[in-house]
Amino acid sequence: MNPRVFEISKTKYCSDSRDFKGSEVGEFTLAGLDSCEVRLVGCVNALFVNKLKGCNVYAGPVTGSILIEEVEGCVLVLASHQNRIHFAKSCDFYLRVRSRPIIEDCNGVRFGPYCSKYEGIEEYLEAAALSEETGSWGNVDDFVVGESFKVPIGVGFAGR
Repeated sequence: MNPRVFEISKTKYCSDSRDFKGSEVGEFTLAGLDSCEVRLVGCVNALFVNKLKGCNVYAGPVTGSILIEEVEGCVLVLASHQNRIHFAKSCDFYLRVRSRPIIEDCNGVRFGPYCSKYEGIEEYLEAAALSEETGSWGNVDDFVVGESFKVPIGVGFAGR
C-alpha cells in the first residue's frame, strides 16, 4: 500500500479522528461508512468520499479536489479548490472552495460557508491557498439541469 494513501472504509457507528499535521498525505478515501463521525486535521492533496449514510465529516483543507458520490443524510464540512458532488440526497455541505461547487443528480442538498475550527486551521488554509473566503460555496452549478443557482445573500444556507 502506498504510504501516502489512506482510507477509512466499511464501518458503522464509528468516531475517527486523523491528524495529518506536518505529514505529506496524498489521497484520503472515506467509503462505505454508516452513522460515523470523521475529523481530518491538517492538509491532504485529494479526498474521495463514496457511499456514506448518516455521517458527519469535518475535514481540514484539501490542496486539490474533492469527489463525493452517493452520500445520504450527511453533514460535510470541507475546504478545497474544487468540489464535485454526484448522487447526494438530503445532505448539508459547508464549503470553502476556490471554484463553484458542481452537483449532478442531487436532491435535497443545501450549502453554507465553511465553519471548521481547530488549532492551526488558519495556517493550513493559508498553505492550501484557501485562506480567503470567496463566497463560491453560494454559487452552485448543476450539470444535469444545465443551470446554476445562487444562495441568496443574507440567507447563508440554501440549496436545491
